Amino acid sequence: MAPVEMRTPRGRQFAVRVRMLTRRQLLLAVGIVALAVRLPYIIGPVDGQTQSDSGIYLGMAHDLLHGHGFATGGEFRTPGYPILLAALSFLPGSVAGTAVTFQHLLGVAAAVGLTWATWRFFGRCAAVLAGALAALSPALLNLEGDALPDFIFCVVVLTGAFALARALEDPQPATRWLAAAGVIFGIAALVKPVGQALLVAAAVPLLVSLRQPRTWLRAGAIIAGCMLLTVSPWIARNAIEHGDVRMSIQDGLNLWLREFDYDKRPFPTSTPRDRLAKHLYEKNGGLSSQAPTNTYELVFTDLVHHYGYSARRAAFFERAVAIQAIRASPLAYLEGTAKISAHLAWDAHTVAPARLGIDEKVKAARPRLGTTVSSGLFDLSQVVVYAWFVLSLGLLSVLLVIFTGPRRQRVAAVALGVVWVALTVSTGLAGIPDSRYASANVPLIWLLGSAGAAAVLSAGWNVISSARRNRRA
Repeated sequence: MAPVEMRTPRGRQFAVRVRMLTRRQLLLAVGIVALAVRLPYIIGPVDGQTQSDSGIYLGMAHDLLHGHGFATGGEFRTPGYPILLAALSFLPGSVAGTAVTFQHLLGVAAAVGLTWATWRFFGRCAAVLAGALAALSPALLNLEGDALPDFIFCVVVLTGAFALARALEDPQPATRWLAAAGVIFGIAALVKPVGQALLVAAAVPLLVSLRQPRTWLRAGAIIAGCMLLTVSPWIARNAIEHGDVRMSIQDGLNLWLREFDYDKRPFPTSTPRDRLAKHLYEKNGGLSSQAPTNTYELVFTDLVHHYGYSARRAAFFERAVAIQAIRASPLAYLEGTAKISAHLAWDAHTVAPARLGIDEKVKAARPRLGTTVSSGLFDLSQVVVYAWFVLSLGLLSVLLVIFTGPRRQRVAAVALGVVWVALTVSTGLAGIPDSRYASANVPLIWLLGSAGAAAVLSAGWNVISSARRNRRA
């Protein structure tokens, strides 16, 4: 008679191996693969300046080191990423190159951390899926290769979401975890202004349970208070230097980009300001194509250099015109927001946009180590992503975790889900479906989808096991 192992179906053998896998073994495997994928890009050479905004952040870091505050960024950029660049400038090499290398190494740590957190909150099977995605996918690698704040923002948000989930899994949330979540979310807002949307995390305790309203209201107040306290120095700086308590006035340019350059909405014409806006839009090629344009930058430059506007007044000009157009067609604006938010979520199932970004970086940098291995792993990652997407039922399986999972899983899924929805909808309100924005939020989707896929597999396995027992009976 053949040994039992030889008669065991392959699927069951795989399941047994997964069940025997220890956390340390999985974390080690994820770390090794993540490092192998990134090694050609860590070795370089790299410059990190593949996006036009990189120079602004590098300029802000230079200003900080030379006693000029954050002059280059004005009222538009927040200080989190420039502070990191300033700290990295003390290391050998160019600041941008050092930043990219640091981000690649942090990407390895992020993949391991994501796997560890997934195991802790959702179990071994979910951790295997999330770890494979984090280690193999080029989505994060592409972000890491830019001297831009998107990847750092992604890591900070993940850390804050984990702290929030850890705090709320206890019936009496510990103040230290609540405070940590609030502080980390505040740091996220300092890295990118869209992080202000994380203030809604203060409402998560009430979504978890309404049985003890005083306890959960206290928890929400701690989160919100610590977040506001963290960003208060920057708000105070803007109030003193610019007379405005907002963290950034970039929303004016973003709304123009969204409403006129991307959605191609008609201009209001009821005031001289509106008519000037339409004239500048047409002058700078806004009508030249039905495809998205970038007149928001050209109009801003025209207002500053040819009409004598200050940067603040030009930003407020674009904001006011865009809001007027939104008020004229609010349903069209909400429809566009829904489409953009859905597009950002849908991008989680493909690695194509990230691979295009990486190909551009390879052409520019010519890494000394060949990228053949990385490219092969990217091909494998697309297979893994498709399998993950199918197993998670297009992310719908997350509902299975929220409504039927153990308390720890339910709480974690709600906390992570609210953070992801807040960032995605906030981006949709004043942004476009840029793959960078989708990639910055995608680890949260990986984690939630992996938890849902594990729940589906577990439920399926239970059904099969029950059917077998019934046949034997």
